[in-house]
Amino acid sequence: MKHFYFLLLILATYVIPAQTNAELWQKTSVYQIYPRSYYDSNGDGIGDLNGIIQKLDYIQRLGYETIWISPYTQSPQKDFGYDISNYREIAAEYGVMADFDSLVAAVHGRGMKLLFDLVLNHPSIEHDWFKAAASAETNEKTDLVYLAERTWEKRYATA
Repeated sequence: MKHFYFLLLILATYVIPAQTNAELWQKTSVYQIYPRSYYDSNGDGIGDLNGIIQKLDYIQRLGYETIWISPYTQSPQKDFGYDISNYREIAAEYGVMADFDSLVAAVHGRGMKLLFDLVLNHPSIEHDWFKAAASAETNEKTDLVYLAERTWEKRYATA
């Protein structure tokens, strides 16, 4: 549970400054980015956080005030990044935490806002919570992951 509070603290402190009057979604235009297919800054064929930074002026010139970024955290990519294996790490193909910090600073430096598609209800089968919950009938992590009568074992078991 402390990981969840850590993420909320990051969002509340660094990502979305306090709003006044109207809600953010009522007064802004939003440009959505799927990092993997966006701008590739290092030539490896995969979009990355630095690529987003390099295109911020372009996005702002188009008239957008807010950027919404699809998941960029560590994932086995079996569900296009929506299967998170570690919510506290940047996926290597997208960059490192310093790139994330630079992105936040660059967006806010332009007076823009940043939203993240934070999919807390999509842990990967490689996530520690899922592994712990699946390892026994009951333990400290069992309530964190819903296993529909453990039918996943039948679906993913190997012969």
